[in-house]
Formats: sequence, structure tokens, C-alpha cells
Amino acid sequence: MPQNLNDNNGWNEIFTPEEREKYTNCLGNLTLLSMRKNIQAQDKNFKEKKAIYTNGDNIATSFELTRRIFENSVWTIEEIQRRQQQMIEDLNQEIKIF
Repeated sequence: MPQNLNDNNGWNEIFTPEEREKYTNCLGNLTLLSMRKNIQAQDKNFKEKKAIYTNGDNIATSFELTRRIFENSVWTIEEIQRRQQQMIEDLNQEIKIF
């Protein structure tokens, strides 16, 4: 979900203002992108963002963290929460602080 929304990208139909406030900058909604891809994706809908992340030719971004997003067909609160939990578990495996 982008930080800035416009009325034509469909995000307002998926997330309430309260959900956007809570989840926009949470770990599960964030990913790694090159500056170029981030600028291209901006506030586009999820399907368009995925196409930009793969350059439209199924060549995924070099960031594994971002490639995992391709497994999702939609982007919802449940997906954000699931992804955040998985990221925390992955971090724990790597740095063993929890």
C-alpha cells in the first residue's frame, strides 16, 4: 500500500483510513526497491506495482524480500500481517535475538 493515495488507484476501496494509518509504514507493508522502481510504482494499484517490480517481463527485482510479494494475488490487511510475522521469524533465524 503506498504512502500517498489517489482516488483512482483502488487502495481506498481496500483499506479504511484507520487501516491505512495503522499499516502503511508497518514492517509487513514495506519492501526494498531500487529508487527507479519506487518512483515508477508510486501509488499504483497492487497489480500494476507487481508488473513494475518485474519490469513486465517476469524478471523479478534482485531483492528476495520483494520477490516474495509476487506470491500474493491481492494485498490486504491479512497479507500485511502474515508477511510481517514471516519477516520477524526470518530475522529471528538470522540474528537469534528473540
